[in-house]
Amino acid sequence: MSDAESRIGIDFRDNLFYVARIDHHAARQEIKALLRLEREHLGEHHLLNGGRGILSVPDEMVMVKRVNLNGSDDIDQRVKFEFIQSLPEESSQYLFDVKESGLDGRYLGMAIRRDRLQEYKIKALGDKVELFDEAGHTMRAAALAAGYTEFCRKSGGDLICLADFIGSAASLAFVYQNALIDLCHFPLSKFDPGTSDGFRKMAVELKTLINFRMASLFSDGVTTPLSNLLVSGEGVDDRFLERLREFFSIDVTRPSINPGFFSGQTDLTNVPLEKYLVALGLAAN
Repeated sequence: MSDAESRIGIDFRDNLFYVARIDHHAARQEIKALLRLEREHLGEHHLLNGGRGILSVPDEMVMVKRVNLNGSDDIDQRVKFEFIQSLPEESSQYLFDVKESGLDGRYLGMAIRRDRLQEYKIKALGDKVELFDEAGHTMRAAALAAGYTEFCRKSGGDLICLADFIGSAASLAFVYQNALIDLCHFPLSKFDPGTSDGFRKMAVELKTLINFRMASLFSDGVTTPLSNLLVSGEGVDDRFLERLREFFSIDVTRPSINPGFFSGQTDLTNVPLEKYLVALGLAAN
């Protein structure tokens, strides 16, 4: 790496692109800029030039598999092999990614169809799609976890759940001792959280999903209780958090990004930092 390598995380949410540009120095990461853009301005902004772009991918497009492996050799190929056994098409039709879990010998494998990824890029980027032909991609929930582990002040307790809401779904990530251990998503289209009954139904099903994932993690040896639910995204205001707390016996609050990662004397007073958490995770190490 030379003086600094720039990465640009681009998260498409609710018809806007939330962008984070991070300079990677030898010993640290520095958040150079956060910006919110409409599609037509994607090719114009200078902060999108001179760095590697990484796009978020909707969680529902990605297959996730928790894999237990012994040893440390050829992990990517071994996880891919585990996936291939259950794929409905040839493995060449898919792109694969592997994240090391916070649990010894356990990994998270992810697979997405190449054609679905390209269709999504065209839908999200429109006539700007060619500008991002060389861009990487990461599942939203995985980027959410990276944004937290890399840039947030740590909440109390060893096991936390992150939930980031966008229009159609919430990305969920479980982090154990500051390391990712599980990913999933929570569809929202059937709920109307603007009504009391709709919010109650949403909260009950969210709690049910979280409890289900916790039971699955327990079978993998994670016996630590969940201590925090960190919530971010669209519509997540103080009232939203207050109502959600009625359904959970754990702390429910927002993730808190550490301002020490920002360059210079950036005024962050009016910036909704938690909405950039996925973009930051996309551009993280």
